[in-house]
Amino acid sequence: MSTITTILDMILRSHFAIGVLSVVTAPIVFGVTLTKFRNGNLRLSQGRTKRLYDIMNRKNGGRSASSGALQIAVKDMLGIELPGDTIRFALERDSPLTLLRNIQQAGAHVKFHPRERCFKDARTKPRLSLQQLFQILMLFAVAPYVALVFVGVVFKFIEPIMVATLLSLDLIAMPVLLNAALRADAASRLLKTDTVYPLPLSEVDQQSPIQSEASPKPRKRRTKAGASEGAAGVDPSRVVNSAASAAVLPALATDTV
Repeated sequence: MSTITTILDMILRSHFAIGVLSVVTAPIVFGVTLTKFRNGNLRLSQGRTKRLYDIMNRKNGGRSASSGALQIAVKDMLGIELPGDTIRFALERDSPLTLLRNIQQAGAHVKFHPRERCFKDARTKPRLSLQQLFQILMLFAVAPYVALVFVGVVFKFIEPIMVATLLSLDLIAMPVLLNAALRADAASRLLKTDTVYPLPLSEVDQQSPIQSEASPKPRKRRTKAGASEGAAGVDPSRVVNSAASAAVLPALATDTV
């Protein structure tokens, strides 16, 4: 009888240890997964980026490259196949690698439209927006863990064996839910490409002089000081000529009479 009690105590302690381990491990898994997928921590070796780097070092960069060359370069770098127009659009932005990784992460949630030069939601009849889907999935990933910690561990409303089992299952499901949530978040950010991934400042500065030339310049008002300066700067020869013409006119008038 004492042997059975000892075995049960060991089982309870082991499940309690698993529960404690799950409580400690879950935040670490959550933080690592969130950082990896949100910030796109992807180590790119020199060999994987060499093709795209050589293309971007050309005179016109990716604009003059063929779609096939761009597809092969991105395939070597990220392992995904994208249309040439999508790659060119990404390379024109200030953070092209981040944008390409977000396209990879978003997957089939969005689709690029070359004529309109923007991403659009590719889902059929979506009931929720991508940002709402992200928030719901994040809630499903975090809420069960918090509930189990407070209800099962802190207040001890659930048996230790059940708490350890549920925490272990939540620890397995958390990365999956986080991955799905961050895919929706990446797709949501792609719909706002002009705001989240703007053009380089050099291209914006090149466009600003054109706009300034097209806009009419305001006319300056002449002040009294400017008028006096203009009068002071009159050519003396013009003054003499005008005086001479004024003297000749009366003489001509008398001759005609």
